[in-house]
Amino acid sequence: MNRLFNWRWMPAFALGSLGDRGPASRRRITLRPPGRRSRRAAAVLVTALGVMIAGAVPAFAEEPGEASSWTNEIVNNGATLQSPDTYSEARGGQTGALVQIFRGLDNHVWLAVNNGPVFTAGGGTNTTVTNVAPRVVYSNGWFYAFQTGTDNRIYWSRASDGIIGANTPSASQSYNWSSWAAIAGNPATTQSVSVAAAPSGLLMTWIGVDQTAMYSAWLQAGSDVFNATQVITGANSDSAPVVTFNPATRNFVLVFRGLLDNEVYLMAQVLGQSTWSDPEALGIMTPTSPTIAADSDGDMLVAALDFDANIWFLAMNSASDTHGWSEEITHEQTDVAVWLSVISSVFYVVATATSLGGDVQWKSAWDAFNGI
Repeated sequence: MNRLFNWRWMPAFALGSLGDRGPASRRRITLRPPGRRSRRAAAVLVTALGVMIAGAVPAFAEEPGEASSWTNEIVNNGATLQSPDTYSEARGGQTGALVQIFRGLDNHVWLAVNNGPVFTAGGGTNTTVTNVAPRVVYSNGWFYAFQTGTDNRIYWSRASDGIIGANTPSASQSYNWSSWAAIAGNPATTQSVSVAAAPSGLLMTWIGVDQTAMYSAWLQAGSDVFNATQVITGANSDSAPVVTFNPATRNFVLVFRGLLDNEVYLMAQVLGQSTWSDPEALGIMTPTSPTIAADSDGDMLVAALDFDANIWFLAMNSASDTHGWSEEITHEQTDVAVWLSVISSVFYVVATATSLGGDVQWKSAWDAFNGI
C-alpha cells in the first residue's frame, strides 16, 4: 500500500469522542495470569463484550476513522496485487521502505518494495512453492521473511534496511536478500507462521503438523539461531495463531481460534518471560485465524471473519477498554484471514476480496487518535 506516514503526537489515553456511537459504556478486557481464571470469569467477559455474531448484526457503528471504500494493493508500479491467500507487509524503521510479501496465484512466494517490481529472495528463478501465506517483519535494522515449504519446514530470508545509490532501498534488490533456508531445529507446520518484533528480538509462533498444539520460539536481536521451541500452554486450535507486540505494556499478545468452540481467544506473555496468561474469549466465533495489531501507545485492534465471510473489528484502547465488535461497513467479504498494519495511530486492514477473484485491497479500519 502506498500510505503516507501520519506522524502526530498521541496521548497515552486517546479516548476522544464517541461520535454517533452515543453514550455506550466501555468494557475492559483483563488478562489473568495462569491458574487464576475461572469458568465463571470467562463467561462474564464474553457476556460483557456481546456474543452476537450469529445474526450478523453490528454491535456498534463503524470504528472512528474507518474508511468507506477500499483501494487496490499495487505491485509492479501499477498492477493490482492478486493472491489466493493473506497478504503481509512490514515497514522499515530506518528507511521507511514498505516490503510486501504474498503467495502468488502460481503458489510462488513473491516480494516487492514500495509497490514496485516483484522479485524472489536471493535472486534468480523463483523456485519457491507454498500452499499458505508467507510473512514479513521488520526488526532492528533488518527485514525477515518467512514461508512454509511444501515439506512443512519453515524457511526464512532476510535483507538489511538500508539505502544504495541515490535513494534505492537495498531490500528492493533481490540479490540483497539471503537465499531461503530452513530454520535450524526444523520447526514444522502446514500453515502460516506469525512473527512479532520487540526491541530485543522477535517471537515466532506456529501450529504443529497434524497437531492442535501451538508453539513459539525467540530470536535474540543479532542472532541467527532461534532459541529452543516452547509450547504455548493452555491453548489449542486447528488454525494458526497470530501474535503482535504491544510496546506500551511490553507484552506479546496472541489471538487464536478455539479448537472446540471456534471462539476468538486472546492471551499475553510479558517480554522476557516464558509463561502466557490464560486465554480470554472475546465474544465472536470465526472459521479461520483472527488477526491482531498494536500501536506504540498500547491501542490494539483485533479482526476476525464470521461464518458468512464478513469482517469484524474489536478496538481496544491503551486501558483495554472496548465497545465491542463492529462489522466492516462496506460488507467486503473474504474467505481468508485479513492482515492488519499500523502507521502512527491509524490501523489499516488488508483483505483478499473473494468477489474480485483474489484482488488484494486495503483501507483504514480505525484511527485510535479518535478514541473507541
